[in-house]
Amino acid sequence: MKRQLDRQEGQQIIQFALLLPVLLACLGLVIDVGNAYAHRRMVQNAADAAATAAGMILYEQGNSPAITTAYWYAIQYGYDNDGASNTVQVTTPPNCIQVDVQENVVPIFVAIVWNGTFNVRGHAKACFAITALGPSVIVLEEDACETLTLNGNNAAINVWNGNIHVNSHCSNAVDLGNGDITTLSAVSIVGNWVGGPNGHFYDTGGQPLAPLTGQPVLPDPLANLPAPNLSSYATRYGTAAQPNTLKITHGNVTLNPGVYYGGINITGGNVTFNPGVYIMAGSGLSVTGNADVEGEEVFFYLTHNPANPSGAGAAGSLDLSGNGDLELTPPSSGTYAGVTFFQARDNTEEGHIHGTSDTELSGVIYMPEAHLGLTGNSTMEVNFVVNTLSLDGNPDLNVEGWEGDVWTTVTDVLTE
Repeated sequence: MKRQLDRQEGQQIIQFALLLPVLLACLGLVIDVGNAYAHRRMVQNAADAAATAAGMILYEQGNSPAITTAYWYAIQYGYDNDGASNTVQVTTPPNCIQVDVQENVVPIFVAIVWNGTFNVRGHAKACFAITALGPSVIVLEEDACETLTLNGNNAAINVWNGNIHVNSHCSNAVDLGNGDITTLSAVSIVGNWVGGPNGHFYDTGGQPLAPLTGQPVLPDPLANLPAPNLSSYATRYGTAAQPNTLKITHGNVTLNPGVYYGGINITGGNVTFNPGVYIMAGSGLSVTGNADVEGEEVFFYLTHNPANPSGAGAAGSLDLSGNGDLELTPPSSGTYAGVTFFQARDNTEEGHIHGTSDTELSGVIYMPEAHLGLTGNSTMEVNFVVNTLSLDGNPDLNVEGWEGDVWTTVTDVLTE
């Protein structure tokens, strides 16, 4: 009996000895697989970080800087794209940047019996989206009635890429008359509207689109835009003590940015505004007659002359009622990026724009305490933020909406 037990114990020892390599191999495999999963998390973290960081760079600076940023972040996480232990691939689908990281993980224990590697991968894709900050037309006045009016029998305003919002609480906040309002999405009104038998609201497909009434007040989206400090800019015409309106009637004239004490009145000639900030300290900006006016990257501030606010120094507004070519674009960078006209918040002088087929305005027209009247037929890549607004004399105005700086926000989203 004792010899039989001894034989069984000996067999168990032999069995254990035979199974030990298998057990060790299984243990090693578990450890190696766990290590591979840990590295999988590491490569995914690297891909996420690289894509997220590069996403905003992609919008701000373009593909090449974004790709450089993605590779730099991958290196910070230990992946240098050496082609042996790891590879990093960066691609740029439209409005996106995609990062793929692969690491070849060398096993610790399984390498005794296997000379391969575990290939672990991380994938991330970040895209930016540009979203408008508000409607293409915002009428800010809350207490007055008929703050948006269409006068005449066939007045029309067509907002192809957005909508119109009216802050007035009145039951006749909008007086449609017999005109037509066409918008991409429904007109929103805090109060209500009235209209004649031939007045209509349409969507951009020509189908009836009832306005939304009882909507919340929309705050001024440019309320924090600072007014320029006159002392920070060169004096170009007139003086604070003796404002004098610059009158241009003929010839080829080039103007430089700065303060114009007494404003500018253009009735003829060919006028070019060099890029920069133009301050009308009194009398405003007037373009009438057959004058041709152009300016790229220009910003106009309409205020009074604080030192002599009477006569030519009194506050003026915007009068663009000429029949010549008018081409103005806003700054692309800086404090006033995207804004073409800013009428001072204490300036209530009425403005007027007469559109023609030769009118090419872009940017934001900001008149928070003033009325703006629109006439004529034109297409403008603008947004209006005004106190009150009217369309007079049967105009047909196409508002394509400004989608550049100041009127959009950029969202960077990690999508995958």
